Amino acid sequence: MNTAPAPLRRWLRPPLSREHGATITLLVSFFTGAWLAGRWSTTTTLALLAAMAAFQTQAPLSRILRRRYIDGPNALWLALYSGVAAAAATKLWLTVPALGRIYAVAGIGLLINLIGILRRNPKSAVNELAAFFTLALALPLAFTATTGFMAEDLLGLWLLMALVMSSSVFTVQIRLQGDPALTAAVVYHLVALSSIFLLVRLGLLEARLSWAMLIPVTKLVVIMLQFDRYRRMKLTHIGLVETALAMALGSWIGIVAG
Repeated sequence: MNTAPAPLRRWLRPPLSREHGATITLLVSFFTGAWLAGRWSTTTTLALLAAMAAFQTQAPLSRILRRRYIDGPNALWLALYSGVAAAAATKLWLTVPALGRIYAVAGIGLLINLIGILRRNPKSAVNELAAFFTLALALPLAFTATTGFMAEDLLGLWLLMALVMSSSVFTVQIRLQGDPALTAAVVYHLVALSSIFLLVRLGLLEARLSWAMLIPVTKLVVIMLQFDRYRRMKLTHIGLVETALAMALGSWIGIVAG
């Protein structure tokens, strides 16, 4: 039983992200990268710590930016999260300099996210896509931190993971908005299909890995066929379905590319 006074509990209770889809994307991407690396080492653990701490900074940071003032508890946890993330990331970077390229791309994603929060539009399609593409960087992060080098096929694997995972941005919007979101969902899936086809043509992705795109395409077709039923589904149930599909994607990449 927590008997600490309410003001004290605000300092002791860490603010955590409530973004279920983002958390799943980060974890599935990371463990897929570790699977492809073929082992788990101390640098893998350090990379996971850095990724999770960096991800959790958005909880206190977004509260501070939305409220436009700095309160003690959120400032404390922001400092703790960012301090752990910076220390772990720096240690990894000194060991594996190739990680600097991943950090640079992640920094761009974070900047887009911050701009969205400041404009009070963090749930825009652009902001959500930037977040998913940034979180999917956990795949090359885990692989590179574990093996000590950046493999040539990591670019294609990262983009595949990001493109497939990002489909949930649009299908969840169908649940929330109905018909107005359907066109955007169809357009996104067509663009994603074209992008993956281009990756295969450029030799950045194995053709057999491209079949992973069947996961979001099949999901969208089922949603369109069961439109009214999907609109009535609880968001928690949709979250469970998205989690299962994300794990299926990670398993497919791990089995085929591993």
